[in-house]
This record gives sequence, structure tokens and C-alpha cells, in this order.
Amino acid sequence: MTMAGEAPLLYEEFVPIPMRDGTLLAASVTRPAGDGPFPTVLTRTPYDRTNQRANGVAWANAGYAFVRQDVRGRFDSAGEFWPFRDDPADGYDTIEWIAEQPWSDGRVGTTGASHVGTVQYLLAPTRPPHLTAAIPEFAPVSVYDRWWYHGGAFRIGFNLAWITMLSVDNLRHFPERTARLMEAREQLWVTPSAMRAQEPLALFREWTPLEYPVSEGVFGNDWYQQFMARPTRDAFWDHVDFRTQHAEMDTPMLHVGGWYDTFCQGTIDSFTGLREHARTPEARAGQRLIMGPWRHVNWGEQTVGEMDYGPALLEVNPFETRRRFFDHHLRGLENGTERDKPVMVFTMGENAWHGYDAWPLSTAAETPYYLQPGGGLSPVPAGSEERVSFRYDPNDPVPTLGGCEWVNFPCGPFEHAPLDGRSDVLHFQTEPLESAVEVTGQVFARLRVASSAVDTDFTAKLLDVHPDGRAYNLCDGIVRARYRDGFERETPLTPGEPVELEVDLWSTSNLFQAGHRIRLDISSSNFPRFAPNANTGEAPFSFRPGEERRVVAENTVFVGGGHGSCVVLPVIPRT
Repeated sequence: MTMAGEAPLLYEEFVPIPMRDGTLLAASVTRPAGDGPFPTVLTRTPYDRTNQRANGVAWANAGYAFVRQDVRGRFDSAGEFWPFRDDPADGYDTIEWIAEQPWSDGRVGTTGASHVGTVQYLLAPTRPPHLTAAIPEFAPVSVYDRWWYHGGAFRIGFNLAWITMLSVDNLRHFPERTARLMEAREQLWVTPSAMRAQEPLALFREWTPLEYPVSEGVFGNDWYQQFMARPTRDAFWDHVDFRTQHAEMDTPMLHVGGWYDTFCQGTIDSFTGLREHARTPEARAGQRLIMGPWRHVNWGEQTVGEMDYGPALLEVNPFETRRRFFDHHLRGLENGTERDKPVMVFTMGENAWHGYDAWPLSTAAETPYYLQPGGGLSPVPAGSEERVSFRYDPNDPVPTLGGCEWVNFPCGPFEHAPLDGRSDVLHFQTEPLESAVEVTGQVFARLRVASSAVDTDFTAKLLDVHPDGRAYNLCDGIVRARYRDGFERETPLTPGEPVELEVDLWSTSNLFQAGHRIRLDISSSNFPRFAPNANTGEAPFSFRPGEERRVVAENTVFVGGGHGSCVVLPVIPRT
């Protein structure tokens, strides 16, 4: 198959690649015609390799062989699917198989996003001799606290979407069960009020394989049960926490993420961790980071959510950026990549790209903006104290409106007027800014709080308020109070007793223009982005439909009076 002006290409389908235990994994190969040899781009996916044919054509036309492989136990690959367990060894064996092929020049680069990016991080510590470079995109640094949970709260919206996607293949022989999952997903995203009425956590528990005999192979053995059974961080999660493995990685990588990506902070953490801890000086210097205002796996969009970021966003072209990185590392071309700024950041509000030498930015000044009595927000702490309380009812959680989510759900920046009037959302905002303020970096809310419950959640959201009153979300986070001292142990609240806690809102880059306001919203729920806290302190997912006990919590935020409830913003000086 040849397009006008293009070289002939060769296609091979259903190529069996043997693993060390004898399991055959299915692959497809697209490459230029001729003997080669060629450098190779590899992508390993659980989402059906046949969807990657167009990528194969693009890479082959650029002079590369392109191998796309179904991971173990998915689609045409044999074996049992257990997310992430077998990918280090399977990835190693696949790369070394490629290096032995007559059309390969022995240099292999990996690419892909989300789960496909995650398997690249899993592979890197094994250091296959022929792995030359990698481009993991929109991928987490830890499956526990940058994917499955956030601040100790279960990410029900994203995880239900992911499980449903996996189930379409794994449950294809059980159509009734697949239909139930699809129906429940629609309830969650399209009519979340109906989902609330049906106790979403209990239903989510019902969908685990505990409901069906493991011998039927639903979801592949019992991995999902194990994921759900470990809300507290323990050794089970070590193999998918890449922060502990950075010192074993020696691969130059281009990390790509989005301010509204469901793995936003994980992408940044991977870059910073490898920049500091990678095995060799060359690997540390070879790390690159690109962060745009994109949602999950949508590098190249100009409009995200309700915001159009202008044509400048498209100056960073996805394929050309990837090819330039691989041309340098896999083909040895001197194309200036080594002289590029290691960090490329798109600043919203200004709608412009900037290059930097490091992250966090060396010019960032951690600036606390203090919550004020009456709903103000100021760099100057208030002398008088105010206790601001609200009722958090887990049966009526605050609806998610945009943010770092995924498919079939509003992702990105959205105007927040639909949430106005809710008594369980506290607003704190500055006066109109006299001059522009740039915030680029990781944002934290440090709060002094109390609750009538033994456990509850506190959420925080940073917004840019325009002069006409429209408010758009930038970044947000949550902390489950029982994990305020760390995810490895649970510490119940003493009802009515004040505690200090920190909410990680992840990172952003935004220029608050003169005349705009900086706003922080505080609440205790954000559903279905996060599973509602039942406020009882009981173990999540330990109940069946109709059995969950929920209580209403009276939650309090201490404002002013020297207690220092604030949001800490990384402010960048501007001339």
C-alpha cells in the first residue's frame, strides 16, 4: 500500500513474539520496504493493537519500523492479563526480539499514552540493552496515589471508565454482565443523581469479580479484587510506584502531560524524579517535559473544555515532536534536541509557550494567600478569627464540573456558575488584581479544620474569576482526613477537635490577568471524580448494595486568627 510521494511499505500481521515463559504475544509490524536495517518504534497496548495502524504508516514513512503489540492476555495475545505484573519482563523480551530481526538496526524507542505510557515506566528499570529512548505520555508515576486514589480518596469516575473499557474485551463472552457495566457507567456520567441514589460505592463493589467464580476468568484472575482491597498504601503497590525505581532507569525520555490530564502530576513527578535520580548523568540530562492545557490523551487540541487556547498551542505538533526526539536518539541526527530547554510549559491566561531549565521553576516563590473572614483571599493574614461551617451530606455530593478527568465526562476548564448557591461550597477570592499574577507550579491548600465525624473529606479547587464574574477551574484536589498523616496508616478524627491538613491540588500554569480574581473553593465532595466519603470511618468497599451506613458531617474551616488556613501559590515574578 503506497500513497503518492511515499515509499512502499511492508505489513505483517499476527506476528507471534515468544516470551521467556513460552507465552506468545501478538504483534503487527509496519516498516519501509527494503532490507533496512531500521530503527524501531514500539508500542505495547491493552486496547487492541489493530487500532494503531495509522501510527505504523506514519512512522514507516519517516523511516522507522513500527511494532504494535497486544499485552499479555489481551485480544490476540496469549496468557493471563494482570495489569502491570508481567509488563517489565514482557517488554524486555519484546525489545530484545526486535533487536534480533534482520530489518532492525538494534535501536528501539517506546511510545504511547496512558496505560501504554505506564508500561514504559515499568520497562525502564529492567534496562534492555537495545532500549534507546522512550516517550511516555499522559502516564502516572504511581498507580496507587496518582491513579487509583488521590489524597486517599478513591477515583470512582476514572476507574469505572477504565474497568469498563477493559471489560469490553474480557467480558465479551458474558454479554449480560458487560451490559450491566455499560449501563452503570452511563448512570454515573450522564445521570449522576441516579447513581447517587443507588449507592455508587456499593454498586462498584458488586461489579468486582467476587460476584462471579474466578474460574470464569472475569477480569483475569483476581487482580481487581486486590486493587479494591487495599485503600491504605502497603507493599502491594511497590512494583507500580516508579518513584522508588528511578535510580534503576537509564533511558532518555520525553514526558508529555496536560494540566487537565487525569495523570497530570504523575507526569511531572516522573520527569523531576528522573532528572534527579536516573542511573547515569546522561540519562538525567536526557529527560524532557512538555505540559500543555490538554485533557487525557488529547495532545494537539486547541479547545479544551470551554476554553479556546488559540493557535499558539498548536505550535507543538505531536508527531513532529516525537519524531524529532527519536531522530536524535535513535538515528543520531544532530537536530538541536540536545540544546532544547528541558521543560516546555504552556501558560494559560497568556496562552503562550515558555521554555525553562528545570521544574519547579527556579523563580517560583511559594506565596500563601490566606482565607479571610467574609470570604476574602489575601497574601496578608487576617487578625480576627472566623469559623466557617457547612453540612456535607454524602447522599448529595457536589457534582464534578470539569477538571482532570477522562472520556465521556466533562474534562478541562468549565464555568462554575452551575455550582453557585450550594451551601456546601465555600468561596474565598481576592479583590480584582491590580496587576497580573502568574502561578506556575504545584499548588497546596493548608487548612485548619474540624468535623463532627470520625472521618470526612476536604476538597480544594483553584479558579480564575474573569471581570464579568465567570469562574473557570484550574486545578483541584482532595484529602481523606484519615490519611492526613500519610497513606500508610489511618488516623481517625476526634469529633470537634481541630486538625491541620494539606490538600494537594497538583500543578498548573496560569496568568491571572489584571482585573481578574484568584478564587479558592473549599468543600467535602467532588463526585464522580472522587467517591463520596460516608463519614463513618468504616472500610470502603466492605459493604453490599443497601448495606452502606452514611452520616451527615458538620465540617468547619478555621479562617484568620493566626491559624493560617491558606492556599500556597507558586508565584512567578514578571516584568
